[in-house]
Amino acid sequence: MKYYLLLLITFVSISCSDSSSQNEKNDEELITPPVNFPYTFGKKPVDGKEIYIPIELKQNDFTAKSSKWCYQRSASSDNIIVFWEAGFGADPTVTPKASMQVNLRDFMDKAEKFYAYYRDEMKFVEKGKSKSDKYRMIVMLVYQEEWLATGSGYDDVIGALWVNPATTKPVGHVIAHEFGHSFQYQVKCDGHYGFRDQNYVGSFWEQCAQYMSWQQYPAEFTGDLPFLLKNIHKNFSHEDIRYESIYLMEYWKQKHGKEFLGRVWNEAIDAEHPIEAYKRITKINQEQFNDEVFEYACKNITWDYPLGEYNNTYINALPKLQQDEYKHKTSLTAVGDGYFQISPNQIPQSYGYNAIKLEVPATGTNVSVSFEGLDNNWKSIAGWRWGFVVVNTQNKPIYGTIQRDSKGAASIVIQENFKELWLIVSGAPTVHTNHVWDDKSDNDENFPYKIKLTNTSLK
Repeated sequence: MKYYLLLLITFVSISCSDSSSQNEKNDEELITPPVNFPYTFGKKPVDGKEIYIPIELKQNDFTAKSSKWCYQRSASSDNIIVFWEAGFGADPTVTPKASMQVNLRDFMDKAEKFYAYYRDEMKFVEKGKSKSDKYRMIVMLVYQEEWLATGSGYDDVIGALWVNPATTKPVGHVIAHEFGHSFQYQVKCDGHYGFRDQNYVGSFWEQCAQYMSWQQYPAEFTGDLPFLLKNIHKNFSHEDIRYESIYLMEYWKQKHGKEFLGRVWNEAIDAEHPIEAYKRITKINQEQFNDEVFEYACKNITWDYPLGEYNNTYINALPKLQQDEYKHKTSLTAVGDGYFQISPNQIPQSYGYNAIKLEVPATGTNVSVSFEGLDNNWKSIAGWRWGFVVVNTQNKPIYGTIQRDSKGAASIVIQENFKELWLIVSGAPTVHTNHVWDDKSDNDENFPYKIKLTNTSLK
């Protein structure tokens, strides 16, 4: 009796083993890489960087197709691994539902391009000293219609992002933005402060990710200018313009090189505000920083930056009436004795500015402006920078002398090739104050003023 039972158990065991092996073999046969797909597909990569298993996924069996995430539904390149949920099937590129398809080859080609630029050109990580040397960054492709685009990371070890198909149509500035966040996250992973855990750094995270994306897609963001210009008087890092206020970083690139932003992120010390980090790294004081903000404001009149020509090309191709939406506009109110005072809803905040367009009189005319800063609740730290900017007939900017006095006058003689004349006024606090993201626009320090014009008028 025992002999027959043993034979039966042995037969069942062998049969089950054969069946299991056959199923595994069938699973492998079903995972066919797409034609001309240059990356590891449908299996765990055996060479190159490792795959970090996040703490929250320790119970997920990455070797089993029945798991939420598995190597059978993955593709990996030198620096990235993409996992996708079961709803996509074996290959998200050919998922039956068209709206849920993701061009995996295109995604990974561009992901590697973003990765290389942020690492090698912008220096957000230092090769040889980063956890990203050991681990691939992780992408989780979620099978859902609802928009999902989040860049961050796992366990202070490696950058990651979570996206749904809609954010990949096409693979472009949205994914570049989220990879930017993944690299920002990596800064802390590699032992630095990384602008974490403060209520005054969130806007800078968004600004920098958008700026990083702009470096990849320089023609994609000009459409944001009308909104930015309506709010350009606000603090450069105000939460209202966290996706549009990217031009001070471009000024930094022009002045210090394209790797400089990565330096700011990696060299910032605990609890430091980005502007305080910038001042310390560049060895300038508050007065000098205020001068730089004024220079940046002046450059914005013609977008006088390495990528500024993309703005100008876009704007010049628009119908004339629509081009006006892409110009600075500042409202002032007559207050007597020939003075005009800045409107309450456009008073420049710290590191915000006004650009006031003036009439260009006849050649040889001496134009002057009298400026007077006004007191309010922030008079103890009040400061201004102001001066002229000219645009000539070749559309080139001519920058006037920077003025720092809270009360004074400046003049300029009109030349034959002057086409536009602007007065720029920037908020220049004598002491830096961290701007907190509180979703309020009525509690931020600001610095009112009034002006009197001679031989010109508001245009």
